[in-house]
Amino acid sequence: MKKIRVLLSGFYGFGNTGDEAMLSVVLKKLREQFNGLEITVISNDPKSTSKAHDVISISWLIPLQELISYVDAIDIVIVGGGQLFDDCGDYHGDELLKDTTYFNVYILNLILLSFLRNKKCIALGIGVTPSLDQQFKHDLGIIMNTCKHIYARDEFSKEMLLSVGCASNRIHICNDLGLYLENCSEQRINDITMSENIDASKPIIGVTLLNHQKEPAWVAELIEIFNNILINTNYNIIMIPFYKTCEKNDRIFMKKIVDNIIYKERVTLLNGDYHPNEIAGIISKCKIVIGMRYHSLIFALKNSIPCISIVYSDASYNIKVPYIMKYYGLHNYTCFVDKLQEKDFLSLIKNINNQYNYLSNQIDIINSRNPDILSKILHNILRSTSMKQRLNPFRIYLTLKKLYLLDKLNLASLNSTLLRIFKVTLKGLNL
Repeated sequence: MKKIRVLLSGFYGFGNTGDEAMLSVVLKKLREQFNGLEITVISNDPKSTSKAHDVISISWLIPLQELISYVDAIDIVIVGGGQLFDDCGDYHGDELLKDTTYFNVYILNLILLSFLRNKKCIALGIGVTPSLDQQFKHDLGIIMNTCKHIYARDEFSKEMLLSVGCASNRIHICNDLGLYLENCSEQRINDITMSENIDASKPIIGVTLLNHQKEPAWVAELIEIFNNILINTNYNIIMIPFYKTCEKNDRIFMKKIVDNIIYKERVTLLNGDYHPNEIAGIISKCKIVIGMRYHSLIFALKNSIPCISIVYSDASYNIKVPYIMKYYGLHNYTCFVDKLQEKDFLSLIKNINNQYNYLSNQIDIINSRNPDILSKILHNILRSTSMKQRLNPFRIYLTLKKLYLLDKLNLASLNSTLLRIFKVTLKGLNL
């Protein structure tokens, strides 16, 4: 049987536990469906991605001509999941089909190249923010319509995709991919608990925070909140870093917080670098999670653990975090960083304690309504690779025309590989 060659791309290799969790889920589900898949992952750090996930990995910063050669060599492209379209920088539309250092533009290029090379492209579990500028929205709608299927992670993202012109018959909901992540084994959780010297004799609150280069005014209020939790309850606290790159290292920011907590002996800041399923396993042993990181809330919710979200002022967090909290009936447990109040926060913890079984059961009921449709989606995607798509030159021409690429691109100046793509397309139209 011919091997199926899959090219995966998302916000991978940037050191974010949430994105690595989604990659882990997709890889596991793909391997469960078919033996002998040939999978290549496009990453910001190919070496670490290859090591962590046992795959071939290449950089997203490779020249466009090299990217074309990879697209030519595969059967299907899967883009996602997560928030792939966020800050689009100073976008004018001239950046398409050129080498780029803008991640959003690179994703558009990958989808568009898949279309031009007659490869099936699936957008899987993606989120879309409302903060995109008008030109990017225009091009996003046109290019996303070249995907075979689009699976949004929530209703809001679906509505955003519809608003930019994506066809409704192409868009489906599959939930955030992190909800399908399995915890590591109980033995591994115990090993981590021992190596990190976590006191498991008391109930635990798990905490995730976003790193800030400049210390914001609300940090002092946050320290007071943690001090009062430790003074007025018997909870211990575990600080769980989610972002591990130099620029956005959560551990550095969290250490500054811990250093200013009075009863720091009851606070554990995780020092190890753990696989996403190990982080999920640690969170599964918490009684409550206080989360600024979106996927820390996802990990808590998939384990039916009540949580309190702290919403950062970033546009995407202002949407996706309140949305998931409302979806699980926890909208009253959403706080905003610029409105943190120590007394209000303690009352939220008290309310969770008083209604703990009820809240946990409600989360469990909602989880039971979300069956694992991801395996079915991937099975159908892989099965369909045996059915070759018919090249539609007129559709290609219309897409390029809508993107103004026929006007903006000088065909004579394009590299030879890209020029061949256009010549084949235009020849099919007798242009």
